[in-house]
Amino acid sequence: MSIDNKISGELKELLLAIERNHHIYDRRYTLVLQAMGLAAKEGLQVGIRKDSTGNEDSDNWLIVVIHLPTGQISWYMPTDKVQYDGHSAEQMYDRVRAAQIR
Repeated sequence: MSIDNKISGELKELLLAIERNHHIYDRRYTLVLQAMGLAAKEGLQVGIRKDSTGNEDSDNWLIVVIHLPTGQISWYMPTDKVQYDGHSAEQMYDRVRAAQIR
């Protein structure tokens, strides 16, 4: 049985852009989230999980995972450092509607 290891050219280019920006963290984080969305749109399994390494810093990181036909790939992503303000779903969408467009 052969495995179809094909992904779209758009996803491949995005993943290669992540490699090129590997040490430019803010750029890499944005690209990883874009790749996650595109991979999900293409029907690939994606997810976010906690860092379970048990390191003292593990509470500050989440791991984004994309399951390519060729194997799993993942990146560490920072957690939000701002305390959750307790907003409801209604308040959340009120904030979206109140935001001004640039």
